[in-house]
Parts: sequence; C-alpha cells; structure tokens
Amino acid sequence: MAIVWFRHDLRLHDHAPLRAAAQDDSLLAVYCLPSAWLATGPAGVARIGAHRLAHLGQALAGLKAALQACGNDLLILVAEPASALNTLSAALDNAPIHVHAHPGWEEREAIAGVKNTCVHEGGGLFDRHDLPLPLDPFPTPFTHFRKRLEAAQWPALSPQPAPTSLPASPALPDNLLYDARSAATALFANSPAQADARSALPYAEPDWHGSEAAGLAHLQRYFSTELVADYKATRNGLLGTDYSSKWSPWLALGSVSVREIEAQRLAYEDHYGANDGSYWLWFELMWREYFQLLMWQFGRRCFHRQGIQTQLSDSSRKVRHDPAAFQAWCTGTTGCDLVDAGMRELAATGYLSNRLRQNVASYLIHDLHQDWRLGAAWLEHQLIDFDVASNQGNWLYLAGAGTDPRSDRRFNPVRQTAMYDPDGAYRRCWLPDRFS
Repeated sequence: MAIVWFRHDLRLHDHAPLRAAAQDDSLLAVYCLPSAWLATGPAGVARIGAHRLAHLGQALAGLKAALQACGNDLLILVAEPASALNTLSAALDNAPIHVHAHPGWEEREAIAGVKNTCVHEGGGLFDRHDLPLPLDPFPTPFTHFRKRLEAAQWPALSPQPAPTSLPASPALPDNLLYDARSAATALFANSPAQADARSALPYAEPDWHGSEAAGLAHLQRYFSTELVADYKATRNGLLGTDYSSKWSPWLALGSVSVREIEAQRLAYEDHYGANDGSYWLWFELMWREYFQLLMWQFGRRCFHRQGIQTQLSDSSRKVRHDPAAFQAWCTGTTGCDLVDAGMRELAATGYLSNRLRQNVASYLIHDLHQDWRLGAAWLEHQLIDFDVASNQGNWLYLAGAGTDPRSDRRFNPVRQTAMYDPDGAYRRCWLPDRFS
C-alpha cells in the first residue's frame, strides 16, 4: 500500500512518485490544498485568489478523471498538509508517501513535517545534482549559466509515459478527515472560472482549462503551427492568445511536464529545422530552470527584503510605507496608463504578459517606491500561472536583490508604451474609461 502526494505535479505523465507507488497493490492519490493559502497574506488578501482557485479546480478535476480512467481516484483535501498526510499514512499501516521534491522553502518544510516520505526528483529539465557547472558558488549572471549549458550541449532528461492502469484506491473510513474533504468540495464548487472576452489566456474555455489533457492538446496544437517560428518576433505582444507560447499555466500546476515540452520542442526542430523562435523557447525554459535552481540554492533568502544580496539595493533603501499607493497599483488607478491597463487585465483575467509583468513590477518598485515583496504577494494571489521560483526570481531581478549585475532595473513607462503599445490598442482595450 502506498500514497502519492500530488502538489505542483497534477498529471500522470512523467511522474516519478506515481510510477514508484504504482508498484504496490493499493494506491491512495491525494491532493491537499494548504489551509494557509486561504488565510490573509502580506498583500492583505488570500494567498490564492479566485482565478487561481478556478484554474486549480480545473486541473484537479482533470487529474481525478484521468486517475479514474486508470482504475484509481483522487482524494482532495483542504488542510495543513503534514497533519493530513500523517493521518492518512497512519490509517493505512504507515504507508509510504511518495512526493516530488520542490524548491519552494514552504514546500520543503511541508515535506520535512511528513513521516514516511519517499522524495523523488523531477521538477526540472535537468538533474540538479548532475550539471556541467557548480551551483556553489551560484552561477551569476543568468547568461553565464545558459552559455555553460549550451557549450556542454547538456541534454534535458526524457519524460516518462503516463500509466494506462493503476492499483485501486484503498477504502477509507467515512469520518477520516471528513472536515478537510468537505472543505475541499465546498471550496471548488464555489470557485467558477471567470470569463472575459478580452483575455489573452481565456481559461474559462475548455481548450484553456488547467487539466493535463488540455495542456497536452495545447502543446500539440502549438507545435503544429507557424507560431513557433514567429515566437521571437511576437513574444512581447500584449493582446490575443497567439503572441506567446502560453505554456506557463500548465507548467505552474505541473499539468504538463517541462521535460515533455522540451521533448516536443526537439521533435519540432527535427521535423522542421531549428529557427530563432524554437531557440528562444529554449531560452525561456532556461530562465525557468535558472530560477528553480536559484530557489534551491538560497531558499528563504529569496523572500527577504535584501534578497540574496548582503545589503539592500538602492530601490529597497528608498522604500516608503504608503498603503494608498499600493492600493492604487493593485486596482489600476495610479494614473500611469500602461501600468493601470496591465493591472486591470490581471484583475479581470488572472493573467498578464511577461512584458507587462516587468513594467508593473518596475513601476511599483522604482516609481512608487514600495516594497517589492508586496508586489510579489499580490501576483501570487492573482496569477493563474503563479510559480513561486519564477515569481520571486523575477521580482528579485527587478529590485536589484537577485543575481543581476545591475543593482536596479527601471522600465521607463513612456518609452515602453511607445515601443509596445504605439497605437494605443492595449490601453483602449483595458482602459475604456480613459480611451473611448
């Protein structure tokens, strides 16, 4: 008898804990939403907001259906993970708990609090213990890391196929973790997707649901179009669904494995030939890998005001406490049109382009002089593609608290507007009150 603890890996393919647990004669699949995520966080809101909850609910529904098709099922809980998992293990004769390792310090602490764990690697492109360069001292800047991997032609690990059948779930007493089960049922029943016709990632539509099936279908569609070849030219777009790969929501949930994406990217290059777009997609995957390794290396320091540096950056020294300024940023009422448009898109859809994320973050840090950690917490609440390593890594980068050789990176909103929204289409879309 074995337990699989699903967290940021809501899929059947390329899942080492599931493969290991499936060797037993009985398998309990569990997802436990940490109750702390529903409590008020530093930004004055729950750490997981309505868009994230709805998208997560889609992924869990897809995972449950996929497990049922293999002869198993999914137990969904809202509880403190260590307590819930230890209770389940004890009820099943101290069954081992198989789980993926994760770089987030909270995720690591959660594993440390659970007994009988079998921790498996598998969240990145590479084995972090087998790289062509040392991680201590950590490679800085990012370019150094990328060039070393490219020079070594270091191969990504291959994804493993999904199982076609699984052992049955063990019977559990009806009253075991009853409150945690009931809380999960009620939470996801009352977290519907919020449709907005303007969304660049319309997750209310079936093709954009958070499930593994939808993610793999999107991947197949994407690599069968000209969008790959055009990616480098279009990646800074602001409107529509096609300007970027839109892989990030499925990667954040783990509905699609990053190794599966890389395998399909390589298959595309084998079939069509490499091009600037296919290379730039690799480049973006390298950034994700870099931020994952950064969090593995520095852990909780990625959440400190000075970040991984030994002293505060210039922007952090200028921070002033101004709740009104932060609230104006959150609600898209700062008076800076590009920033306000971005923040309104984020609130309405749970998504924002990479270009706008950099702009709104820069504005909060360098123009409003607010603590970057408040902005990171607000995006944690809002983004359907929230990934703790990528989120913290990008905020550290812009605040001069990460590995970037420049102490601070300010994006000039006037120049950025002229470059990326020269005809005003984006501002008209999200600020109809200002641009009729």
